[in-house]
Amino acid sequence: MDIIKRLRKNRKTMYMPIWAISGNARNKIGRLAKKSGANLIIPKPFTTEQIKVHGDNLFDRLRKGRFSYLLDLAAETQDVDYKRQFSASKDDVAAVAKDIIAIGNFGGGYLVFGFAEKTKGDFSAVGLNSNQLSSLEVTTFNKAIREYIDPPHAVRCHRVRGGRRKFIVVEIPPANDFLLLAK
Repeated sequence: MDIIKRLRKNRKTMYMPIWAISGNARNKIGRLAKKSGANLIIPKPFTTEQIKVHGDNLFDRLRKGRFSYLLDLAAETQDVDYKRQFSASKDDVAAVAKDIIAIGNFGGGYLVFGFAEKTKGDFSAVGLNSNQLSSLEVTTFNKAIREYIDPPHAVRCHRVRGGRRKFIVVEIPPANDFLLLAK
């Protein structure tokens, strides 16, 4: 229970899904784990199929348009990167393309636009204005990065509201059968 509580108090892990597995999941221990912050309590014995179903449900929820957890996370990982804004300057597009290449080759992930980095690794949500939002329209954005990534790697752009602020989450699919390279 202490580990779950510590993970929930840490800014970098507070929104991470936590599953507890216990032979006592249906009694006081299960209730304590849930109260401590576990998202799911899996009773023993369990099958690998049960774990797969729970995992598929979790990742489907995370992938299908509910990106607000990324706004709450505000911590970079190998598959999530935060940016202040996007400009059409060659240097900015090349830098973003480099991030897309790295994330795509890693297995896919997200770029989240609308965050300022106050100090290294410390991000705050500032949101995007209407001009910044339009620069991240999916067709415009894909056209800009196409010149820098080989083979071309299309991404999806999602508008996400966090309170009164608006953000763009760029969903980067995995490269899978090919390696993305910089042109």
